[in-house]
Amino acid sequence: MKKLLVIGGVCFVLLVGCCGGFLYLGVRYGKQEAKREYEAAEELWSAGNKAEAVEKYRNIKKTWLGDAEKEVVEQRILEFDTEQANKGLAEGHKLWAAGQKTEAAAKYRALQLDLVEPAEQDTVKQRIREVDLAKAKKDSFLKFVPSGVATVAELQSKGFAYLKVG
Repeated sequence: MKKLLVIGGVCFVLLVGCCGGFLYLGVRYGKQEAKREYEAAEELWSAGNKAEAVEKYRNIKKTWLGDAEKEVVEQRILEFDTEQANKGLAEGHKLWAAGQKTEAAAKYRALQLDLVEPAEQDTVKQRIREVDLAKAKKDSFLKFVPSGVATVAELQSKGFAYLKVG
């Protein structure tokens, strides 16, 4: 019986030690891989290849990076995304000024609005609404209402049925 307990104890220690060793190696490899990807992204960023660098930054497993590196990654991604949003905004404004309002609205819809200045956000939202209203059907039996839910409730109280399509 004692022999069986000793063998079981030795097996347990070996199993735990082996798993712990693999875990250590996995963590170490993960940190090294993240560091290599971070350094490659840094080289791309320094060379002016911001789009490629940001793609690498996005794919890095950030849990393996140090706090300073995580902060740099987040700041660089935010900086790039803000530049892209402002570029898209300028393109939208250019299209709007040229009278291509539908194309401008498409550009505006593709923007990440939280990266744009609040005043510009309001302008973009207003212009998108303006295009949407212009594209709406102008049949005599159609009208815009302040609240669709309230209007449906009002019509149901008058005996009309409600059928949602789409």
